[in-house]
Amino acid sequence: MLDGIIIDAQTYRNMDPNAITAIEVLDNKAAVALYGSRASGGVIILSSKQKTTLNQLLAMPLPGTPMASMPEGVLPGNSIRKNFRDYAFWQPRLTTNKDGKAKFIATFPDDITGWKIEALVMASKKRSGLASSQVQSYKPLLAQVATPHFLVEGDNTNAIGKITNYTTDTLSIIRTIEVEGNLTNIDLQITNSHVDSLILFASSPDSIHLKYAIKQKEYEDGESRTIPVFKRGVKDADGLFVALPNDTIITIALKPGSLRIYAQSDILDVVLNEIESVKNYPYDCNEQLASKLQVLLAEKKIAEFRKEKFKQEDRVKRIIKKLSENQHKDGGWGWWNQSEGLMWITLHVVHGLELAEKEGFKTIYNKEGVLTFLQSGLLQLPLREQILPMQFLVTHNIKVNVQPLYDSLIKTDLSVYSRLRLAELMQHANLPYDKTWLSDFRNETVKGNYYWGTDALHLFDNAIMSTLIAYRLLKNEKASNTELQRIRNFFLEARTHSWRNTFESASIIETLLPDLISLTANYTKTELTLMNKTITKFPYDTIVQVNGSLTVQKNWYCPGLSYSVPRILECEPQTNRQRFCG
Repeated sequence: MLDGIIIDAQTYRNMDPNAITAIEVLDNKAAVALYGSRASGGVIILSSKQKTTLNQLLAMPLPGTPMASMPEGVLPGNSIRKNFRDYAFWQPRLTTNKDGKAKFIATFPDDITGWKIEALVMASKKRSGLASSQVQSYKPLLAQVATPHFLVEGDNTNAIGKITNYTTDTLSIIRTIEVEGNLTNIDLQITNSHVDSLILFASSPDSIHLKYAIKQKEYEDGESRTIPVFKRGVKDADGLFVALPNDTIITIALKPGSLRIYAQSDILDVVLNEIESVKNYPYDCNEQLASKLQVLLAEKKIAEFRKEKFKQEDRVKRIIKKLSENQHKDGGWGWWNQSEGLMWITLHVVHGLELAEKEGFKTIYNKEGVLTFLQSGLLQLPLREQILPMQFLVTHNIKVNVQPLYDSLIKTDLSVYSRLRLAELMQHANLPYDKTWLSDFRNETVKGNYYWGTDALHLFDNAIMSTLIAYRLLKNEKASNTELQRIRNFFLEARTHSWRNTFESASIIETLLPDLISLTANYTKTELTLMNKTITKFPYDTIVQVNGSLTVQKNWYCPGLSYSVPRILECEPQTNRQRFCG
């Protein structure tokens, strides 16, 4: 306790020891004698005031000092408490008066606890400050109940009720327990505390209402709680996305029931769906801003191909302005605002800004600062991490010797991703590199699509990013259209509702879009036969009833066919460990 105010351990640890002018430690007996049963663990009394005597220190009252006895009559807040939450108030628009003070009225929740109050203040000339304090809610006699956050139909459990007496008297009270309208009352004598176990049974889905309360003459307290009860079972949904590049007939085995089918005949519609997903991502770190910029520029290219008006130019300009402002003084970009630069984020941001310049947008970032950041940081990186910045320098016609890096790394145990990165560096530098291993490391999905690398959560070293590099390498090596098509289909196969993150989505779209636009220009009308019905207008969206299988016949090109089963409740779900095993 500091100057009569209860403080938490963190505040105590952060205090300047020189600010403490007096200290006294009370053991449990002496503490309880002064402050009641809540001080049974002992009290450390501190003062920051000059010339504080021991008597003055011991005379400091706690906020809401425990009463020697219960007061007569009705107290404020004399009711059953039911408004519980983790925050008390939020006042974001306070303005001080001429004396530098601001006032407002707040109604606290019904939780009996300590409330930490924090104030953030701002003034002219970029001045700011932070202050904190603590308020302790208190009742001399209270009844509290601890309940589960929720139950599932059929659950049996207990709630714990506790009555606490902070006065120095033994009190005669009436304790009330009410569960779903079943009421029990008993008389109790309370000196310190009393604990009850309340049996709860979730017989049906909805909720359980309970009340735990006490009454002592005109005084009452207690809590009313509602526990949600969920229906037993697991909500499950199933679905599949397939790309149908050639004339084909497929049969899908399904459970009987309702099925939603969605088909698209234009691959650019799939890309636009992904672009919307990236644009609507709620956060704006520098990586996400750069990714949004890249997909917006891709949207512009699609609009130009379709001879439509691009309506997002203002948003592109805002992102360019924001990214330019976020450049760190060292020339790079980090995660947020003007944070210290990171190599890969810097390269991602600069790539987006350069794409914007090619599309006719003006940029105002420090280009010389970027080169200084890359060149000064290059040799400080591990050899494998030097590949990306060195590739940037090579593609910008800045003289750099990449052969020693290649010779050093090719002898080491490289992942497929790093080998592909190294090969792409050599390709950009117009230098010879080993290509024979590309086909050896190629994998094939059950649908016959090609990919490289392994499916991993790493941002770079994963199957998606490895396959993107392989696609660029093979395209520059004049690989066959059939091989490139199988690689493109892998990205469609790997896509569920969207790809995994904004960086991945932007990278895929930027790499594949030129070829997808070219393919779209060359394809003609698509026909889809579904349950003896021929469909020629796309996108096609319908719900059908199936009895066990679905046969789809497709003529011409259908880049996206998906089906999904509406969410159903499995009341007796089977154990499935597949998703939780490596």
